[in-house]
Amino acid sequence: MRFQFVFEAKDYGAALRFYGDVLGLPVEYSWDRGADKGTFFRAADGIVEVVADAMELRGPNKLGICVEVEDVDAVYQRILASGVAVERAPEERPWGTREFFLLDPDGYAVTFFQEPPGA
Repeated sequence: MRFQFVFEAKDYGAALRFYGDVLGLPVEYSWDRGADKGTFFRAADGIVEVVADAMELRGPNKLGICVEVEDVDAVYQRILASGVAVERAPEERPWGTREFFLLDPDGYAVTFFQEPPGA
């Protein structure tokens, strides 16, 4: 079983640059059949699937993804160095994680978090 988050990007090229170049998520699979194109990015144990046309298969909801990392501050520094704006700097949350978030080119929240030591 694998978790996969799928969304239609308003600007497919901008989404590819964001998830690949800015966030540094590795490409697991990609296809281009004209209007039907998409890319699977590996995100921890799951996949972020960016498509150019969702072919009416997705609903209009508020969406966001969360990615667990080993060193949230290192990821934060790398993203800051890329010049992308971060919405909220790393902070300890009431539920015990340390996290920050930014918005992708379509306005979806991308949260990076780290569990506390010994969790």
